[in-house]
Amino acid sequence: MIVLQIGQCGIQVGQSLFKSIESELPGNSLCYPLSKFQQIIVDTERKTWQRHLRENSETLFPTLYVDGGSSGRGNNWAFGYADLEGHVENVLESYRRSVEAQSSYDGCMLIHSIAGGTGSGFGSRLVERLRDDYLKGYIFNSAVVPFASGETALQHYNSLLSLSWMQRHSDFIGLFPNDMMMSSIQRQFTHYVNRGSAKTDKVSLDDLNGYLAHCLSTMLLPLHAAEYKDGQIAMQLKDPTPFDGWDLIQRMTPLPTCKLVSFASSYLSRHIENSNRSHVHVFTDWDEITSRTIRNLGISPPGVKRNCLSSRIYIRGAQGPDYWRRASHFTSKIQSKLGAAIDPAFCDTLVAPFHALDPKSAKKSISLCFNSTETLPYLVSLAEKCERTMKAGAYMHWYEKYVGAGHAGDAVAETQCLFDDALESLRTVISGYQDFV
Repeated sequence: MIVLQIGQCGIQVGQSLFKSIESELPGNSLCYPLSKFQQIIVDTERKTWQRHLRENSETLFPTLYVDGGSSGRGNNWAFGYADLEGHVENVLESYRRSVEAQSSYDGCMLIHSIAGGTGSGFGSRLVERLRDDYLKGYIFNSAVVPFASGETALQHYNSLLSLSWMQRHSDFIGLFPNDMMMSSIQRQFTHYVNRGSAKTDKVSLDDLNGYLAHCLSTMLLPLHAAEYKDGQIAMQLKDPTPFDGWDLIQRMTPLPTCKLVSFASSYLSRHIENSNRSHVHVFTDWDEITSRTIRNLGISPPGVKRNCLSSRIYIRGAQGPDYWRRASHFTSKIQSKLGAAIDPAFCDTLVAPFHALDPKSAKKSISLCFNSTETLPYLVSLAEKCERTMKAGAYMHWYEKYVGAGHAGDAVAETQCLFDDALESLRTVISGYQDFV
């Protein structure tokens, strides 16, 4: 798989992801099937990727850095999408070289934010071109959703346009809301560190990136199959099963209008692990890992109930009988929190005796990948905010500057048509999920 890291947010998350994967390599050497991963790093502010080139020059994975200029994209989807300097061709050329270097091509993942200009606009342009040029390869999006309190003045417009482009051209859209990740880690501090104290620790950007990277890495890492029969664990020690993108797409996106996927995991902040070293045994107890995963799921808004279209539970590090004897208890407890399953045939659990490839690793974790009505409140809120600001004509002129750039035309009318189409696309998705409420 080729992993494109787009914009400052995409690069930060992508580097956390590959550090997480590298930590699973036995003997710190790249081996199959992890050797299939390649990364392409793109930003329209040269200083960002140059800094990461200096800091991560010793990565084991093949890496290409694409110079996207030095000006940035002004937190404007239209500016990023317009690609006035033609940088998208440089990215596609690097992508072509990466594809040709592989023995077989399956697809790609794009990691980006949907709030700013590079991740949303330039990322949308790339998704569109990749779909046109590589029809047989899947396209995953791992999209970071901005804080509801506001990160940029244009974030709602950027998010609307970016989501509509992903809905049109991608096969799988993983959403990582900053608010959800922040509250999940804050609850960890309350539970493990503060313990009812009025003092609260600050959640760092590294905590958010680490949580997101853990969710993705446990999905991407290979699996050794195992089963429990007559009190014995039968393990598949050779030929681990590599990540199968098409299988996950088929499982998680049963309907073309409903392909927004959420994540959760048993990730524990490094700050908490370091401050509780004397209780490290608690963190490896399966009851505690299950409870922590459920806490990290987040709290649904009042009156909102999850209904699950599809789900996959990843259990890693299940070597001893302490998990297997109570496996059904753990999975049913998690599934009940995910909500009523629309069709149980689309809900499964993958269990691996090793966390990844190293049989000596003592790591244990649970991660969830699920498609549910949980995304509805965010989608409805986004549509309402965009509709209000569009009626007021607020900020539209920032997009009119770049829509239709390079050819004569009515920029105002084209911009209005662009937003109307994006809103209609979002309403179709909302309608699709409302059928399961």
